[in-house]
Amino acid sequence: MKISILMPVFNEAAYLKEAVESVAMQETELSFELIIVDDQSTDETPDILRKLEGDYPFIRAYRNPVKGKNNSFNLAFEKSKGELIALFAGDDVLPSRSLQDRAAPLLDSLDMMAASFCKLSMFSEYKKFDGVVTPRAPDRGAMSGGAIMMTRPMASACFPLPSILGNEDMWIVCHATHLENVKIYHVPKVGINYRIHGANSSTRTDSFKRKNESMHVRFIVYGHFLERYREKLSTASILSLSAQAAAETLRYQGASLAIIFMGGLSLADKARFLMHSSAFLYWLRIQLFSLFSGR
Repeated sequence: MKISILMPVFNEAAYLKEAVESVAMQETELSFELIIVDDQSTDETPDILRKLEGDYPFIRAYRNPVKGKNNSFNLAFEKSKGELIALFAGDDVLPSRSLQDRAAPLLDSLDMMAASFCKLSMFSEYKKFDGVVTPRAPDRGAMSGGAIMMTRPMASACFPLPSILGNEDMWIVCHATHLENVKIYHVPKVGINYRIHGANSSTRTDSFKRKNESMHVRFIVYGHFLERYREKLSTASILSLSAQAAAETLRYQGASLAIIFMGGLSLADKARFLMHSSAFLYWLRIQLFSLFSGR
């Protein structure tokens, strides 16, 4: 039984070796492969990658011919062979038992659509982010990025990822939460150490103008998913996705007051859209980051 770890990289020269070494030091009885796709880096990443591929037999490296993070993920999945699929970033670090702990609940569901979500611990030179563990609930994992591991049937339903989307995880989470017969397992252990720095693809240090645009590219996932799967979705999912798609339109337009009075949104979703709807509220969220995130 093999785990395929999919890792797109772009200009990760400063962090790539540490990320790969954290995979090499995994304490697990399971076999694994690390599929790294260079998304047309312009720094020393390709040179470092060639050396790492020679040093570690579990690495298979490729160069993405069509630039884009989701295109890189799609190529990595196309090349993967494992029964379980994990997502990883070139600037993050895996705790020593990450793969074993996250795979354990999935081993009896390999022929089903299933996903596990672990906790995420942030580390950073920015003190307000360093040491924050998310999510706050002690029995839940983070439904985002490197915290995701899934069975191949689940991955086959999600891939290829739409290239128009700004990230990979929200598309996968929509599949997990809105499609029928998906088993979700929460692993209440830190399974990914997430590095926050100035060059993250989704950074907490962006200006509001930049954040507003990047969030819009991420949040169009709700309308896109609804359009793709409407005929397969329950009435509750259609209403939820429609409300989230409408809330994104209001958020992007800066209509904070309208979001407050919207129906059909959970309190958590309403807060998420609201806190990214204006420069002041975004600033407030950053200042109170450890209150709004972590535990």
